[in-house]
Amino acid sequence: MSAPGVTGIDSEAAYGDAVDAVLNAAQREICIFDNDLAKLHLEELKRVTALGRFLTGSRLARLRIVVHDPARLETRLPRLVTLLGRYSHANEVRRTSDEIRHLSDSALLVDDAFAVVRFHVAYPRGKMIFGDPVETANLRERFEQIWAHSSQMSVNSTLGL
Repeated sequence: MSAPGVTGIDSEAAYGDAVDAVLNAAQREICIFDNDLAKLHLEELKRVTALGRFLTGSRLARLRIVVHDPARLETRLPRLVTLLGRYSHANEVRRTSDEIRHLSDSALLVDDAFAVVRFHVAYPRGKMIFGDPVETANLRERFEQIWAHSSQMSVNSTLGL
């Protein structure tokens, strides 16, 4: 799954494999746009470990996350919340404004050359872009527009951890 190009995704297993491959390729920046992070399974140990490795790999590493609904992040993802707190200087989490809350896709973008796109959050259909900055350019532009229409939020765990 590491050959450059675009690969179609049509199952949850393929989506998970694509997320792992793209996260493991990250060196400078990870950008995530998602409804509530549920389908990304960022709470899994291997994914939290990959994010931690990314954030410790360079003092310039940045993680940007935009969600429609932050409730899951705040109440059901303690490993991720802990990681975000530990590396608060290297990440920012935002919540979308009401005017774009209708968007139903999801995207994980890495280093302007890698991406995993889920065309609709309810279905595993999508694509993985691996090592192709031309294919990711429009996705990056769209992420920046979503980012601009979102507001910064504080990530606080209500789990009592």
